[in-house]
Amino acid sequence: MAYKCRADPVPEQAGVLNRTFGCVRVVWNKILAWRHERFRTEQAKTGFRYRDGRLFLAKMGTPLEFTWSWPHIDPATVNPTTVTVSRDPCGRWYVSFAVETADPEQLPASGAAVGVDLGIKDFAVTSGGNKIANPRHLERRARNLARYQRRLARCRKGSANRAKARAKAARAHRKVRAARTDFLHETSTRLVRAHDLIAVEDLAVKNMVRNRSLARAISDCG
Repeated sequence: MAYKCRADPVPEQAGVLNRTFGCVRVVWNKILAWRHERFRTEQAKTGFRYRDGRLFLAKMGTPLEFTWSWPHIDPATVNPTTVTVSRDPCGRWYVSFAVETADPEQLPASGAAVGVDLGIKDFAVTSGGNKIANPRHLERRARNLARYQRRLARCRKGSANRAKARAKAARAHRKVRAARTDFLHETSTRLVRAHDLIAVEDLAVKNMVRNRSLARAISDCG
């Protein structure tokens, strides 16, 4: 299991992370060999330290702040096997803690089965006649996205204004992506909890999006 949290590095930490991202492809093989040698000789794992819910990364004297979003779990009790730091196109930082965990308890049997027909006008229609509306996340924000893209196109390459415009466009896309992901998780979880068997048609989505008139609508459905 992995816990992905929003991270909030101070400027000095962000600088270290950015430099690390720039060098990671070059040094990966050397660092991997060095880590293997240290583990063989010292039984030491390098790269991060996690103590009492605080994360220390290599080359950082202060802990990296992050937002823990699971109130029922004490972060001090988490024992991560790996830690991954990432950054999205709009500049947000994230840290993901991978942990060993027991298999989840199986949900009680519902005795129900359902077939799901995916679509565009309706996101899905079940064999019981239940229609799941298509929220059309991208379509609802298309006007703002188009405006940000026009601003980006007018900016000179390499300028500060272009960087700001690119960040605004990336933030708008992130909101669409987050809303779509949340909807898909909620919908799939609701179906799983209510049925023992779910039959879904096998769609060749890669072929379907070649239809230019439907490509954006199909992609927006996720």
